[in-house]
Amino acid sequence: MSGESNMPHDEPKLYWFSQLLRIGKWPVFKELGLLISLIFIRVAPEIPISLKKSYSGPDGKKAALIGFCTTFIFAFLINILGAYFNDTLAGSTFLAGNKVFNGDGEVVIYFIDDWWNVLLYSVICPAYVGLTCWLVVIVIKGYGEIKDFKQQEIEAIHTPKRFKLIKSMALGILILSVAFLLTTNYINDIMKLVDKGRYYWFLSNINGEYQVRALGVYYFLLNFSLLIVTLLALTFFMSIYSLIMSVGKALESKREIGKLEFKILKEKLSMFTEAYIITKGIIACYIANIWIWADSPLGKGVTENFAIAVILLTIIGAFLVSFPRYFVELQWYKLKLRVPEKLELDTTYEDLRTFRIKNIAHVLDYLFIGGFLIYAIKYVVGL
Repeated sequence: MSGESNMPHDEPKLYWFSQLLRIGKWPVFKELGLLISLIFIRVAPEIPISLKKSYSGPDGKKAALIGFCTTFIFAFLINILGAYFNDTLAGSTFLAGNKVFNGDGEVVIYFIDDWWNVLLYSVICPAYVGLTCWLVVIVIKGYGEIKDFKQQEIEAIHTPKRFKLIKSMALGILILSVAFLLTTNYINDIMKLVDKGRYYWFLSNINGEYQVRALGVYYFLLNFSLLIVTLLALTFFMSIYSLIMSVGKALESKREIGKLEFKILKEKLSMFTEAYIITKGIIACYIANIWIWADSPLGKGVTENFAIAVILLTIIGAFLVSFPRYFVELQWYKLKLRVPEKLELDTTYEDLRTFRIKNIAHVLDYLFIGGFLIYAIKYVVGL
């Protein structure tokens, strides 16, 4: 069968995904597809199988709890302690809109009044660091199993990838470069506010002049580290994204099902569906982060980092996270239609996700990602 008969009409999302794949082959969209493939497949690092064999740390949930608590300590409690010794924890202030003035009429944002950073450092940042730790653990533990399953039960020939070391070094350089660039831009944005007479709690008042001292350095290093965690989450997602796409490609080239069943496929790819929903949770945290940051005095004054976040979160959160799952499900659907000797097979759409994961995904998609798209559009058009 071919054409429209190969399209799964009983599942609207998968049907429109199959249409998107067809449109993606048009010349005008082909280059964009190649760019996405370059970023999320060809550049994606492979997880060494030896990591799983040597890993003896906590499981995903425990790693998430450890990551949450550690970040809470370093991002929230130490900043409270630093602000206390910096004499910027609290002060004699009064509010005027989003501005906080001290008794001398200067625009000072004390830590206790900076509810934006208080909320970020006490809840949002610990949450996405914890989820990133969870993602890293399950990818390390499950990557090799999925890779072996693909090679042994879906495709017989394995073509080893070349230039692994060069690719890993290039990716590491890219991550550090992006982190340094965005952190530098962030520092520059804060200094612009200082030039306008607005002073944050992490700056030190030295003889009436606000300067970057120990607490300020710690604050910038903290944000640099959180940015590295963000890029680390993206890197591990790229790895599992690339692997699952290769599973879909193997199914696409397969001409017989043999002993392979969907329940086996679903079980073997359970690590991916777990990583899939955790990634959605991480993106939900980033969406909350960007909402809060955009409402802060710093976010209202500058747009460069916000624009970058809008683009990345929209593309990754709304489209790319679900792409590998749809691709595997679509190729399995088409494979069943290509097997004339097994016409008794159920040719309805089959979902890799469990009922629980589907429900969580729907909540995150509609309440967080959908809301973020509306917010982003309103922000861009100035409504």
